[in-house]
Amino acid sequence: MKPILFFCLGIMIGTFFLVNGALLAFRPDLFLKFQDWYARGDYGAKNPAWRQQVFGIQAKITGFILGVFGMLVLVKTVSKVGGTIFH
Repeated sequence: MKPILFFCLGIMIGTFFLVNGALLAFRPDLFLKFQDWYARGDYGAKNPAWRQQVFGIQAKITGFILGVFGMLVLVKTVSKVGGTIFH
């Protein structure tokens, strides 16, 4: 039961970071749409200054780092926990 729980959590967290990072790095407009859907009540992130910063190079670098981190989480989860579940 425990390996399956860690496997599912690792897949969910890794996918979340990978998708958010990729959207932030390559498609900031879709990242903003996703943030509007995901954090509906977060009015602090909806100000115009924050939205303009999403299109900057610093946000692209952050998105790339988040995407790489998400891929590492997915690879580690599948290699460590996935091997104990599927063998």
